Amino acid sequence: MKICRPTQGIRLETLLPQSASLRRRSIYWCTLLLLSLPLPSFSAEPLSRSHAKFDDNNQCTRCHDIFGGIPRNNCLDCHKKIAARLKSQKGYHGRVAATAKCHSCHREHRGRNFDITPLNRRTFDHRQTGWALTGSHRGVPCRECHSAKRPGTSRDSFLDSPTTCQGCHGSYHGSAQKTNLDRCENCHSTSGWSKLNRKLIFDHGRETRFPLTGEHQQQACEKCHLGKRRFGPIKISGCETCHQDPHPQG
Repeated sequence: MKICRPTQGIRLETLLPQSASLRRRSIYWCTLLLLSLPLPSFSAEPLSRSHAKFDDNNQCTRCHDIFGGIPRNNCLDCHKKIAARLKSQKGYHGRVAATAKCHSCHREHRGRNFDITPLNRRTFDHRQTGWALTGSHRGVPCRECHSAKRPGTSRDSFLDSPTTCQGCHGSYHGSAQKTNLDRCENCHSTSGWSKLNRKLIFDHGRETRFPLTGEHQQQACEKCHLGKRRFGPIKISGCETCHQDPHPQG
């Protein structure tokens, strides 16, 4: 019995008419036929809640360039605060992610409930932001300092957090006439507010209007400054402010 085997190495031109005009017409009609076939449809997963307003077939090019991926500038056109940090080379994005593609960390089309800002708070190295956590700051919950919300939403933000002592603790001691009481590091360290800095550089004679002389130099601060908040200015109206008059009246 004769077995039919498929012909190997058939070339396209052998399937077309030998006449040049017929060949051109065949190519023309084949092309029209291919173009008339329905194209396969691709349905991406929904965007996250933060980008849900762009979940529309007419909005694709807000993020995607046709055959060009997702250029970072398309992201930065909306996320202007991140763009400013990249330009100034400050914060985590400006110091660590300066050349990274946004979508390498912030993945999209994973569904409405997908978190596109993944952050492991246990392992995150805060030194990468340019603001190292030292002393008691290491045990403070993130939201104690990062209390800001994203504009127009109730979602948490890690941007615009204070970097000064007063930003979180307020102007604790008030104000003085001769010195700047906002220089917290002159007396305190991050190890704890109640423990004065080992390298205490506060000079009572130079920075106040009441130089300490004689026995006053040996007295504990709280003998005169009653209460932590009163380490700021106190009113002095003579010796009687602290001492009872030992002289009999009359």
